[in-house]
Amino acid sequence: MDQKPRKPLRAWLERKSQRQADGTYLIRPFRPMPVIYEVGSETNRRWISYQTAFGRFAWLWLITYLLVGLRWRWGLPVWLAVLLFAGYGWPVILVRGAHRVPRNRWIGPAVVDPAGRYSRATWAVWLIVSLALTVILAYAGLSGRYGPLRA
Repeated sequence: MDQKPRKPLRAWLERKSQRQADGTYLIRPFRPMPVIYEVGSETNRRWISYQTAFGRFAWLWLITYLLVGLRWRWGLPVWLAVLLFAGYGWPVILVRGAHRVPRNRWIGPAVVDPAGRYSRATWAVWLIVSLALTVILAYAGLSGRYGPLRA
C-alpha cells in the first residue's frame, strides 16, 4: 500500500521532537530560547500541525503587508503585532498544560539543522553575516543619499 510522502517541514519537525520512553515528547516551541517542554503525543501532533500552518501563514501575511500595509499608516505595527502573536503567543496556548524540563534532558544539538549538513558554528556564522547585512541595508535605506530620507 502506498503511503503519502511526508512534507519536508513536517518530517523535520517530527525528527526535532524527541520521543521519550514513557510515550511523551520533548519539544522546543520557542526557537531562539532554550526552553524545553515535555508534552503528550496529541500536543506534539498539534504543535507540528501549527508549525506547518504558521509557515504558510507567515508568507501570506508578508504578501498581504506588501500589498496593503505599506500604504496604510498603521500597517507595520498591525503586521508585527499579528505576526508576533502568531509566532509566540499561540505556542504558549498550545503548551499551556505541559511541563518545563531541564535543558540537560534534550539530547542532540541545540540548533537542529533541517538537512543535517551544517554544524552549530556554521549556523552562527550565517546569523552574524545576516545581521551585518541587515544593519548595512537599514543604514543605506535610512541614509540621506540612498534611502527615502534624501533631500
